[in-house]
Amino acid sequence: MIAGCCKRILAMWLLAAGMAACTGSTSGPSSDGVDAEGSDVDVVIVDVDVTDTKVDTVDAKDTPDTPDQFVEDEWFIDATDAGDTATACPGGAFCPCKIDSECDAGKCLETPEGLTCAPTCVEGCPGGYTCKPLGSIDPVNYCVYSHLSLCAPCSTNKDCQAQGVTDALCLDYGSSGHFCGGACSIDNDCGVGYTCVDVPDPVGGGKTVKQCKAKNDVCACSAWAKTAGTTTSCSNGNSAGKCTGSRTCDASGLTACSAKTPAVETCNNQDDDCNGTPDDLPTDATCANSAWLATGSGTTCKTSADCAVAGESCDSGVCHTLIGTCVGKRVCIGGADVCQGAKTPKVEVCDGEDNNCDGATDEGFAWSDPISGTNLTIGSTCGTGACAGGKVICASFVAAACSTTQNATTESCNGTDDNCNGTVDEDTCSDNNPCTADLCDAATGTCQHLAVEAACDDGDPCTLADACSSTICVGTQAICDDGNPCTADTCDAKNGACLFANQTGSCSDGNACTSGDTCGTIPGGGWGCVVGKVIDCNDANPCTDDSCDGNSGCAYASNNVSLACYDGPDGTAGNGLCHGGLRYCQGGLLGATCQDQVVPATAELCNGLDDSCNGITDEGCAAATVTLSFAAAQTAGKSGTLSANVQLAPDRPAVTLQDPGVPQRMALGIFAWFVHLLTGN
Repeated sequence: MIAGCCKRILAMWLLAAGMAACTGSTSGPSSDGVDAEGSDVDVVIVDVDVTDTKVDTVDAKDTPDTPDQFVEDEWFIDATDAGDTATACPGGAFCPCKIDSECDAGKCLETPEGLTCAPTCVEGCPGGYTCKPLGSIDPVNYCVYSHLSLCAPCSTNKDCQAQGVTDALCLDYGSSGHFCGGACSIDNDCGVGYTCVDVPDPVGGGKTVKQCKAKNDVCACSAWAKTAGTTTSCSNGNSAGKCTGSRTCDASGLTACSAKTPAVETCNNQDDDCNGTPDDLPTDATCANSAWLATGSGTTCKTSADCAVAGESCDSGVCHTLIGTCVGKRVCIGGADVCQGAKTPKVEVCDGEDNNCDGATDEGFAWSDPISGTNLTIGSTCGTGACAGGKVICASFVAAACSTTQNATTESCNGTDDNCNGTVDEDTCSDNNPCTADLCDAATGTCQHLAVEAACDDGDPCTLADACSSTICVGTQAICDDGNPCTADTCDAKNGACLFANQTGSCSDGNACTSGDTCGTIPGGGWGCVVGKVIDCNDANPCTDDSCDGNSGCAYASNNVSLACYDGPDGTAGNGLCHGGLRYCQGGLLGATCQDQVVPATAELCNGLDDSCNGITDEGCAAATVTLSFAAAQTAGKSGTLSANVQLAPDRPAVTLQDPGVPQRMALGIFAWFVHLLTGN
């Protein structure tokens, strides 16, 4: 398609040339290359394919959008495709050439594909070409390639203005350098991989002009640029600075920027940051000199961040206690890095200097105000009373003091704080008696001692609740009693502690019901009163109830017990009339008389009874009739006084009362008595 286009363009140009020849110009070579003498010019009609009227375009997807594939043939006219006649080349328009004399129009010019013969022109030229006047004397218009220098490295606009093209500008591509643009109106004027952009008008005035520029801000070297060997400045920048260099087009293409990478300035006799001055360290460049104690955790380290213990840092691979770091100024001398003004850190002492370079002087040294207890640092105001107006100063390398402490004297009764302790006239009148109030009359310089009632200390650790009484401190003796009867309880006069010493011998366990208690090891362990025997409280008195009280011992309570008794001979109780009686207790004593007992009669009475209690009744007595006199009685409706013979018992003969009318005590058979009452017999 390009060849067809070229054919059409060449045919149009040849036709225009023929028409110009027919006009018969009369002076000099015309701008169209027609002989001025009007001689006949053979117009050769070239075999041109005019059926193809459409200009082919390049598919964007087939041509990468990069100047590395610089599209030159879209506008370039192939002279060999202008016709098949031998008269076209050499010398014809766009035919290859080396010097001007080889061209019919007299001008051999650069194109993207090398030197070709340039046709003359009036206004119009084939696509990609521009009609420009060439020559300083009697210039002639020639069709020159519009964008010959496009994307070529440049330093000024003139580097881009080749072969009469004066509207190409040197454009800024940032750190990559400067590269030539080309005049344009729209993107299509620039070709594939380029765009038409606004750039500042070199004339100024705040105006802009349009120039072709690579879309991705990356330029490749054209054949012309490689031949011309054009050059541009470039730069390489970072936070350390900006270094400049150059790059050019050679046979291999666009060279890399020769600028080195900027670096932080060091002492090496080189301009590392490319600011034009070697070894110019920043004015605030600092250096440090550190020192350590031999103490510390001893942990291995690479950096101080590896030392976890507070106050330690990395000292040649080992964590040691840091004394300090002194800062100096870094300067370069003869290419050597020198630390000026950094002294060696030392352990801080009180000398008015910042020994460990921590920014503080004599830190850690202070004077303790005895009044407020406040630690006052070096330089603080200090002192009171006679010592007022002082300053805390270094008394030695290791201690601080108030500068006016030497003004202190013994306190006296004068209304002045002589000893600088914050109290006036204290203890000047002291009689060392806690039970007196010691007063100073500063006006007269005399002392008074007044009795006080207050708590005090008598100095005896073994007294308690010490209190003043008539100017005397009196306490109550402390009681040391552990409740153990087998220890000697005392108070230690040195410290008031109770002492309990083990004792041996008899003791009392506190229980009156035991006896024979002794000191020794008690059951379960420990020293104490070992319980003795239980006391027997039996007094053998039946008239007392015997008991034992743990507090008072044996107790004997009177009772009302009655005891059976019998004073008769053994074996007689319970026989005949004999029987026992009772003795009664009263007031804890047993009565002497056995009451209600019957003992054997001294002689047997013939009375039908066993008076002697020997088991025999009326032994030695004859049978007799007993007359019984009954008192009036009423039995089953019968009454009356009866005097009759009564059979005392069925197996005994009836007896007659010998002395009627005298009451007789006798045992009657109940059966006989009832018979008598009922029958009257």
